[in-house]
Amino acid sequence: MLIVVLIVFYVKIPWNNFMLWHMDRVMTGLEIHPEESSRLGLRNHYFFGSRYTDVSECTFAVGKFRSSSLSPEEIRESYSNTSARPLGFADNLETHITVVGLDKFPLDHPAYAWIDEFLKSDQITSSTTTYYLVYLYKPARSPFGDYRCYE
Repeated sequence: MLIVVLIVFYVKIPWNNFMLWHMDRVMTGLEIHPEESSRLGLRNHYFFGSRYTDVSECTFAVGKFRSSSLSPEEIRESYSNTSARPLGFADNLETHITVVGLDKFPLDHPAYAWIDEFLKSDQITSSTTTYYLVYLYKPARSPFGDYRCYE
């Protein structure tokens, strides 16, 4: 019985940790940013686990904030049709762009909390600069083998 509990709740934890780590490495290594942009802060933002209460699923997300003198439309165009394929994912993950102050999210989206935290920080220094979040996002993967995905 103990073996079954360990398999159901713990067997995939190292694999999921590795997948999140590799997703972070892929995000850090993306070379698609416009020349007119710069990274804000030294760390990436992460989300792993279930987005909902009483729902079992694993969601992976890694993102970072950037600033640019480009317009929101030019920023979106520069990232259009870009994707990345971290290890452990069967398909390429689209590179998502969210312009701070323009785009809205449902409360269960990981970027909602990241943007809320960013708006409360002192990183916004100019009203003529476009601040945006670039991130990789894969929701609703199987929770089997990782207790962190059971809510």
